[in-house]
Amino acid sequence: GFGPRVFGLLRAAAQMDGPARWSSGAGGAHHRVMKRRGQRLAACEVSGVSAAAALACAAAVSSASVTRDASPTFLLGAPVQRGAPMRLHCGQRRHVAAAQDLAGTVCVAGVALACRAAAGYRSRRRGLALAAQDPDSPVNLEDKPVSFVYTVPDEVDPEAKPPRIIFEGGKEVKDLDAPRPAGRSKDPDNLYFWKMSKDKRTIDVVVPLEDHIDKNDIVYRLGEDPMERSRGPNLELGYRYKTEDGRMKERLIIDGQLLNAIERDQSFWTIEEMAGVQVCVLTITRPSMMRRRHDPVLKSVVEEERIEPQTWDSLLVEDRPVPKITDRIYFDISLEGEAAGRLEFGLYGEEAPVTVKNFLGLTLGEYENEEGKMVKSAHCFKETAFHKVMPEFLLAAGNPGLDLITVELTPEQLVQYATEFMDQSKIPKQVGPVLPMWCIRWGADLGYMLDEFDGSYSKDGDAVKGDAPTREQVVGRLAGLAAEGKPASLIFFRPEWEKGCTAAGGTFEAEGTTVAHRKRGMLSMDRIEEKGTQGSIFFVTLKEFPEMDTRWTAFGELTEGWDLLDRIEKDFEKKPEEVVISDCGLVA
Repeated sequence: GFGPRVFGLLRAAAQMDGPARWSSGAGGAHHRVMKRRGQRLAACEVSGVSAAAALACAAAVSSASVTRDASPTFLLGAPVQRGAPMRLHCGQRRHVAAAQDLAGTVCVAGVALACRAAAGYRSRRRGLALAAQDPDSPVNLEDKPVSFVYTVPDEVDPEAKPPRIIFEGGKEVKDLDAPRPAGRSKDPDNLYFWKMSKDKRTIDVVVPLEDHIDKNDIVYRLGEDPMERSRGPNLELGYRYKTEDGRMKERLIIDGQLLNAIERDQSFWTIEEMAGVQVCVLTITRPSMMRRRHDPVLKSVVEEERIEPQTWDSLLVEDRPVPKITDRIYFDISLEGEAAGRLEFGLYGEEAPVTVKNFLGLTLGEYENEEGKMVKSAHCFKETAFHKVMPEFLLAAGNPGLDLITVELTPEQLVQYATEFMDQSKIPKQVGPVLPMWCIRWGADLGYMLDEFDGSYSKDGDAVKGDAPTREQVVGRLAGLAAEGKPASLIFFRPEWEKGCTAAGGTFEAEGTTVAHRKRGMLSMDRIEEKGTQGSIFFVTLKEFPEMDTRWTAFGELTEGWDLLDRIEKDFEKKPEEVVISDCGLVA
């Protein structure tokens, strides 16, 4: 419930040269926040446990333990004990520390907000320079586990160039020594080499030249931009030479369409010498956009350059590697109960052998176990429905429904679960067969939720929102079921089965392949990114998808059934459950 105004107050207090006095207004408590100039430490005096008192504790810890899974309610309710470890939700990184020099109890929310304010709420910071001190005692940094001290500058040079951060898509380019896309020509008679720069902003193409060729002989032409926005123009690069009869001719070393779009106005060539060999170096600039992020309180400006996500597995479209298809399978599709046609896919058994073996087991209903025997699969794609149809994005299928389970709870267990569900300040506990990480869903005896916006009701398995009114409504219904004095059936979501399960009934580690999601109709496995595991849920891409490369495993492609794919994309966005795999198997 604390908004930007509170952050502004805390930041303003952190910049003051002298003590600042705040009044809570409600409890009459007064608080003093002192900054020791140049060291960015503060002292606080808390007289009361009101929210205002908690907000004013600007220096309760020497550093913070950051976690993604702490809820706002947990931050508001959990106390901090002197010398005890604690966890704060105040950034994107994870650190470990303990509360120090803290007398009494304060609210974790106040500490988190104070940490955010003092650190400028910047996820790039690697620590927090905060320590609670007696206002009259000297500050000693030697025994404090402080990884940095951030100081707001008194003066800012307006001529200073702001630092620049480069992103590729949503990922920051940090490791400049990481492997980079590179390659060479397939034709040894037209030799060239190419490699992406360390910061990923450009592609350098190197063409060896004979010594007698000078800059006036270079041929460099870029064709018109193609209709397909993601592709680049046709590139011609070579040189002119004089024949024996005195006529001038061109020899093109590179003549083909660039794989990805480029900034043609920022691409250029030079003639250089490398290892004693004269070369023409063509620098191709990738599309990007620039923006500046200003922080008026911290008086900082950061430039962000965001490069358009692209996959460079070759320089030219015609040189792009094409994986070998080792197996072919089919899905007979019914739409709204009527037979609609067949989708056929080719699988890349050499590129992703583990993924393909599992997919075949789920398609055929049987697989070869570790002992070499054919056994029945844990489930089969036959008679399963698609669960996502997202036009110009992807289709998703392969969910056996194991992520949703119906559980029967006794009246006593219903009361216990309602208590656990309502109080988010505590770590959830197991209630009967319901594990702590399971999430209740609409349906069964809990009933359904009316959407006041469009007048529709939720369906079985729909997620329960976490807002206070919804939580109160759920708790009220659970209490009503418990009052009836008989068991009730509830639907729960099990995150451990979120991505389905393998033919063997478990999950397996995602294979790291170099296969790109290079076109519409690519088969790709969904996975839990935090764990790197996958089960049975798969995607069919509806466009080229460089954002998915290296993150998800592409293991096949659509070979037949393009009209049916178009129909599903166009007509079944709001009813994916009507797209059913009525039969499946190997293509004869």
